[in-house]
Amino acid sequence: MQENQESITQGNIETETQDLQPMNLSDILDGMFTLYRKHLSLYLNIVVVYFIFSYITEKLLLFSLLNTVTDGNIAALFLFTIASVLLSFYIVGVLSYATAHVFLGQNISAGNAFLHTLRLFAKLLGCSIVYSLVCFGLFITIIGIPFAIYLFIRWGFYTLPVLLEEKTVMGSIKRSSELVKGSWLRVFCIVLLIFLIWQMIQHIFSTSIGVVFSLIPVAHEMQDVSMIENFRRFIAPTPVDIGWPIYLIRSFITMGIHSILLPIASIGSTLLYFDLRIRKDAYDLEMRTTN
Repeated sequence: MQENQESITQGNIETETQDLQPMNLSDILDGMFTLYRKHLSLYLNIVVVYFIFSYITEKLLLFSLLNTVTDGNIAALFLFTIASVLLSFYIVGVLSYATAHVFLGQNISAGNAFLHTLRLFAKLLGCSIVYSLVCFGLFITIIGIPFAIYLFIRWGFYTLPVLLEEKTVMGSIKRSSELVKGSWLRVFCIVLLIFLIWQMIQHIFSTSIGVVFSLIPVAHEMQDVSMIENFRRFIAPTPVDIGWPIYLIRSFITMGIHSILLPIASIGSTLLYFDLRIRKDAYDLEMRTTN
């Protein structure tokens, strides 16, 4: 019990007394937006790093590819893809770690969350690789799709066992499996609902942006193209379709909204992680005893 408390209070961060209880679906969904609203500056300070890196590097690479396609450009595209995936894993870890602290009533800065996640990033990356390879490997076999979906949920809560409990790669995956055991269907439904809400919000904003920019004459030239091509230009236009100035403005807004909405899913999964810990480990009793 003392070991677990030490893992929660690293960095001598003062902890307020928390009345931690099992959460139902409405508690988790309400908590997603409540925590985000109360700690908006913290989350924005985290996602701005993702936004700046993604926006600048993507535009530079796209400009290079549209001018000339060379082996060097293809290699750069590959490296950019790898870097984007790594950054996504990292930012999700930072968001989850920061959410864990604010949920427990602890003060934490974006800088501390970045540094702590960086220190344990090798373990986090190891978990992500094992998790992705196994789930994707099963999924592409077609017959293994049900097993892939099962493990996607059963192993999906490895992030905080790495960052908060500081377990090993396989220990974190095992920890996730233990937490989900006996409540897989409930967890699946909650995860699915969180994902659908997150995607729905993004879709509403993306569609609204598409409609606004389609009204700009420069951004929408009538051409004799297929319906599918017109739809593609509406959803994901290129600089060739609408010109660089409009494209840069549109992609800036689109990526900015995507970055701002990024914490929602991480907050939801973090709250679900604590709900599972409370139900499995009587974590509320442990916190009261150690505090």
